[in-house]
Amino acid sequence: QGDNMVKGWNSLGCLDHVIERSVMKLWNDAQVKESFEKGKKVVTFFKSSTIGRSELAKVQEDLYGNKLGMLKQECKTRWSSTHNCGLSLMKAQDSIQQFCVQERMTDVEGNHFKMGVDDWDIIGQCTASLMTVAAVVKQAEGDKYPTSSLVLPFMNSCMRSLSEDAPIKQTWLGTANVRREFPVSSAHACVQSVRKNIREDMEDRWVTNLSEDRKRFYLVSSLLDPHTKMLSFCDNKYFPSSWKDDALGYLSMDLKSFYVQPTQGEVKDSDGQVKHRSDLDELLGMSTASMDFDVASVEGEAQLQAYMQVQQVPNDTDPLMWWKQHQQEFPDLSRMARQYLAVPATSASPERFFSRVGLVQTDLRG
Repeated sequence: QGDNMVKGWNSLGCLDHVIERSVMKLWNDAQVKESFEKGKKVVTFFKSSTIGRSELAKVQEDLYGNKLGMLKQECKTRWSSTHNCGLSLMKAQDSIQQFCVQERMTDVEGNHFKMGVDDWDIIGQCTASLMTVAAVVKQAEGDKYPTSSLVLPFMNSCMRSLSEDAPIKQTWLGTANVRREFPVSSAHACVQSVRKNIREDMEDRWVTNLSEDRKRFYLVSSLLDPHTKMLSFCDNKYFPSSWKDDALGYLSMDLKSFYVQPTQGEVKDSDGQVKHRSDLDELLGMSTASMDFDVASVEGEAQLQAYMQVQQVPNDTDPLMWWKQHQQEFPDLSRMARQYLAVPATSASPERFFSRVGLVQTDLRG
């Protein structure tokens, strides 16, 4: 689940890795797996055949007026690359089928192969079914904005997009220049099955068997994000509405524990005056913070109640900037918000950083 994430926050995992485990249910169906294997052979053919690429480009120019670009190959360590492979195939479907009218494709062993109508339908329906999941992964990998608060809302969107009443939307454009949308009941039986399996696995990981530590962290993170503070995803569709009360309880407890931690240096009383530790305090190791627990906890609760009365902000608002602007009004909550919102949802950003460093600092460069 991303060892570097687990080390940073106990019991937390990388969202990308957890989602990948659910999406891997895709390959439990033999028919889906076979269709995607044929699709990957198509991509490999055009990647390895200069003449094939040239002829395909001519067909695309005739059909679309321009070339669509290279088909994307799969990287087995990233499920999203399989989705991108499927998406690039579907965008080029008309041109590939037109190419196959005049030419034959061969695999690496020289055997001729061809994709049937069912293969195209299955790849298209599976790719369309996972569009929301792919978009979630891309957003969760961002490093310019907080993402920990978005984990539960994102998972809610993923499960909703795979529900039985959510239509399948094939948003890519073909020669007819239309967007196809149809009910799940019209999809291939194997596609209906894998959608159900993926959704149920997500429910199991994120609702039924979500650990207490992860539930607490992600709920408090969402509560401390002015975008998601209303926890609208807890609507009993997948996440219970009772989790809203749980979130407030977790945050209230965190506020109390936040106050009783020993404070180094100056401590202010309820009037804002600096309180100094006495000689006896020093000898006995007593903390002025713990002595002010009752007063401070009341202040923390007051901040929490006032914060919950503030209207939820639009999604284009920077949550960290919002807390900076309101830190005088909510001094303790703003400090907690920075701690929670600073945790990334995935390990993608540090992985990209180390990859870049590896390209700069090589064995040849010393």
